[in-house]
Amino acid sequence: MNTKTMEGLIGASVNRNLRETPFKVYKEARREGNTAVMERSMGYVEEFSEKVEEYKAKADKGMEEETEAARENSKKELEKAIQKRREEREKFEKRIEASGEGDLVQFSGGNDTLQISEEGRLLLEENHMGSENMRFESATVSEHGALGDGSVQTVISAPQTESDEI
Repeated sequence: MNTKTMEGLIGASVNRNLRETPFKVYKEARREGNTAVMERSMGYVEEFSEKVEEYKAKADKGMEEETEAARENSKKELEKAIQKRREEREKFEKRIEASGEGDLVQFSGGNDTLQISEEGRLLLEENHMGSENMRFESATVSEHGALGDGSVQTVISAPQTESDEI
């Protein structure tokens, strides 16, 4: 919490409580009909009321500054997150380019791309050896220019079960 906000809230609260005492004196003087005491106590009430308003304004200003600082902080964090995503994406793209097509098997469908290294493909085959739930196929992709250079892709497919149906 901002210092101005805390000071404003505490000052307003204290002065509001302090204002009650001269107001009680005013009520007592009014019952007695003592106008001099009434005027003096109303002067104190007005003084404390003015201080309450001053502290309230200070608290409002502090809250505005705090809100502005929070907005700026959230913008900076968002910019950092965006920059981090860009850097990760660039690293990933560079890694894909550097890996070459000889050691990666690619699958492209629609907007999604899956690349499995030869080592990963062999591990998948070993883990699912003899399993009828997985089968591996090789195909040449040429439609939509996805892998139009004649690259081989490995397609992993499993027969659809009742739980897969939506």
